[in-house]
Amino acid sequence: MSIREYLPSAQFTFILGAVALSAGLVFAADYITGRDAREVPGGVAVSTGSQTQDNWLQTLHDIQAQSGTSLPPSPNPEIVSNLLGAAQSENLTNTIGRSIFIKLSDAKAQGLGDDIPTQDTLIADALSQVSQNRGAGVYTVADLNPVTTTPDTLHTYGNAVIAVVQSRPKASYVDTLVAVGRATDNNDQTYLAPLAAIGAEYQAIADELAALFVPQTLAPLHLQVVNNFARMAETYPDMAMVVEDPLRGLSGIQLYQSLVQETERVLTNIAQQLAKNAILFDKSEPGAAWSALLALPQ
Repeated sequence: MSIREYLPSAQFTFILGAVALSAGLVFAADYITGRDAREVPGGVAVSTGSQTQDNWLQTLHDIQAQSGTSLPPSPNPEIVSNLLGAAQSENLTNTIGRSIFIKLSDAKAQGLGDDIPTQDTLIADALSQVSQNRGAGVYTVADLNPVTTTPDTLHTYGNAVIAVVQSRPKASYVDTLVAVGRATDNNDQTYLAPLAAIGAEYQAIADELAALFVPQTLAPLHLQVVNNFARMAETYPDMAMVVEDPLRGLSGIQLYQSLVQETERVLTNIAQQLAKNAILFDKSEPGAAWSALLALPQ
């Protein structure tokens, strides 16, 4: 069954298009700024205090209101830089939207902005601000409990890993996407309430996996799995902002999905290592679930 069947509507699929969203910001900014190139005069003073923070948009409008009769000189880079600084806020979507608006106005003042290369540059710049920091990892090798690799330790480990994951059914990929999908469909952040508990479950999985005894040959793969679960937990505060701050939420969703896919690949590698060592699990054992990973298309 496709994960798409769990989603309440196609609107959620749309929000997962980072490029489409960024492109929409550019086109919106292009509409607001109009078709005419505007002159950015060199004599406009822009402070960096709180007053500019509150009035950055009015300052930009004042600059745009002064049109030239011919192709104007290049705008004062200091003015543009100060405007960009004043446009910063804790809301990532607002910050990027304002930045695109300012940079497109700057481009139009130079006779640009309507061409595809300029707009592609603005899109790339916007996406670069949507940071997806994977971090260096919460856990290190020193946090693990390595043991000698034997058939018994591999068998015990295989059962223990699956038992931990199965004990936390609320750490659900489907429930996560449904919550975000419903919130975006209805523009209602109350649907995002379950995310905090789901994120806590992912963190609990990471903590419990880190406490297991790990055969030395599987320690590198196990460490990656532990850290991936911890990073998944860290994406939930960002995903919970998808209504209030869509780009931050989108960044969290994309990173979460990337980590889920990566973790599936690492777990598949562990399943293959268990199989190569002829570690078999009875159907009544938790470790029997490893066979499902081996059946996935590579």
